Amino acid sequence: MSVFRFTANLVFLMGSCNSCFDWASSFYDYSRAIPEKLMIKTIETLLKKVKIHSDSKILEIGVGTGRVAIPLSRKLKKDTIGMDISEKMLQNCRKKTISTDYLQLIVADGLFLPFSQNQFDIVLTCHVLHLLPNVFQFIEKMVPILVQQGYFINLEAYVNYHQTPPFEIYYGKLAEAGFHHNPRGDLVRRSLIIYLTKRGWNHIQYKIESEREISLNDLVRFIRDRVFSHQRAISDDFHQRSLKHLYNEIEKNNLDLSKKVLAPATSRCNIFQRSNDKA
Repeated sequence: MSVFRFTANLVFLMGSCNSCFDWASSFYDYSRAIPEKLMIKTIETLLKKVKIHSDSKILEIGVGTGRVAIPLSRKLKKDTIGMDISEKMLQNCRKKTISTDYLQLIVADGLFLPFSQNQFDIVLTCHVLHLLPNVFQFIEKMVPILVQQGYFINLEAYVNYHQTPPFEIYYGKLAEAGFHHNPRGDLVRRSLIIYLTKRGWNHIQYKIESEREISLNDLVRFIRDRVFSHQRAISDDFHQRSLKHLYNEIEKNNLDLSKKVLAPATSRCNIFQRSNDKA
């Protein structure tokens, strides 16, 4: 058997993967769903750590279907701008908003921000930075639009499906061929903290944990349809081998796919406050 090593560090220019996000828009809300209790606790904790005034202006870059911006703007009752490169993502976001929501949506690329300097008090990203080929290039574009003493918030809110039986079986088979899933997000987070704190930014972080209940059938479907970006870098041959192994194990152990399991969910928030003119 041929041996290969895979590291999940797929990166794209934000504008170059527009079609990827358009494709994912139809299943994004369910496959990337964040437990409501986790998001509420995250927002409550965030508001304790960040100074928000009556005239504060907020921008989320990579707003997607509004998983963060919608509950945040409703909680604040304050105008928030959500920006994304995918019109289809924004269409789904609009379906979830109501006339009383405080969310304005625009189509734009995070590497070409259409805003003037010193325009926002808070800039937020959630699961965006790991997609960039050069996160520091993005930071250089983002810093000028923040006011002095403004905040940059990098949020990672996700469900760890890899700790569920179907994913353990699937990736266990891939591991026999030398597959190693090393999320790029961990490296990006550490690099970002070093980069900004060395330039005088104040930094705090917090972590909140919860769970998401989900059926084994949905988990198997996620694997089969390769709904996560790093899966699309796995060759069709290795994917089909591991998928076949998963189906065999399901039949062998007579697993009830309607059964629901609890997958761990995590919200990790890094808050940076701009303290001087340095990037």
